[in-house]
Amino acid sequence: MIHFGIDHVGFDNKLRCGTVNFFDGWVANSETNNPIKSVCFFVDDTQIGNIPIKVERPDLKKSFNESLLGFYGTCDIPEACLNKTLMLYALAEDGSSYFMQSYELMNTLSQEEKDFRINHALPDDILMHLVVHLVDPKSFLEEGRAGVEMIRSILTQNGVDFLSMKHILDFGVGCGRVFRWWREESDTIKFWGCDINPALVNWCIHNLSFGKFSINALKPPTVYNSLQFDLIYLFSVFTHLTIETQKEWLKEFSRILLPGGLVLISVHGDLHAQRLPEYSKENYDRNGYCVLTENAEGENLCASYQGREFCETLFSEDFEILEYYPGVFKTCGYQDLYCLRKK
Repeated sequence: MIHFGIDHVGFDNKLRCGTVNFFDGWVANSETNNPIKSVCFFVDDTQIGNIPIKVERPDLKKSFNESLLGFYGTCDIPEACLNKTLMLYALAEDGSSYFMQSYELMNTLSQEEKDFRINHALPDDILMHLVVHLVDPKSFLEEGRAGVEMIRSILTQNGVDFLSMKHILDFGVGCGRVFRWWREESDTIKFWGCDINPALVNWCIHNLSFGKFSINALKPPTVYNSLQFDLIYLFSVFTHLTIETQKEWLKEFSRILLPGGLVLISVHGDLHAQRLPEYSKENYDRNGYCVLTENAEGENLCASYQGREFCETLFSEDFEILEYYPGVFKTCGYQDLYCLRKK
């Protein structure tokens, strides 16, 4: 016998064929020696997706004597599944499967939505979801452009001439949501991008020919030369790393930045921490930070939250803190943003 809860189905609780759909929740098996390993998705007896159980749920440990019970991810539902039934099953360690829930698939992408994706040369929905939670192509473009405008504004506020820069690195470039908007400046400035996910880097290589891209590991070093960059920006990257890994990357940024070079870093701050469950919020208030699902570090499942005082101490060893912008960065869901200068 299994117990489960499904918190979200699709985006805005609507399932649509012809695109990816988001699911999260939890599932536990009464047979404690046979834990659930994944949630599988079927249409007409054909498996179309699978989400592993990788999310810690401490709130459930008292009930099931286990906290690794959560799932969080997407299923790409083909357009051909329209007017069919989606079936969810829990797959246990011994191969047994347990029925969870069914959903009627009554919606699909409109032709207008399909054309928009093609006309704007957008990544596929799975790649976009790796970068943003909500797959909305128009927002993907608008918020990427807003990221570039934010960078320009911050540099101006701090007396930095953007056009004097020679090399800029988008660390955690994803599928180029922000990067794509630098094309016009690429005649005078060299733009570089790196990411931990090969699929994202590969998309950039084949679609953003004005940039140079590489894959980085979870931890340093990078392939870049010492004293190479004028500016490094990383939006919603530290949000998925432990504090120890962040410290290592700060050292690497200091190595590859020119003297006086700048770093822009976004983090989950007080605004996001207000939505933490009580047991995690207590850790945040006590320690100044909290990291959820550390076992999935580097993935979206891992979420790091850190307050201003903690960040200022963390950043100040190698950098001077020029500006702090609390909860204003729309491109990354109103995360806190720090502007740092290499000492």
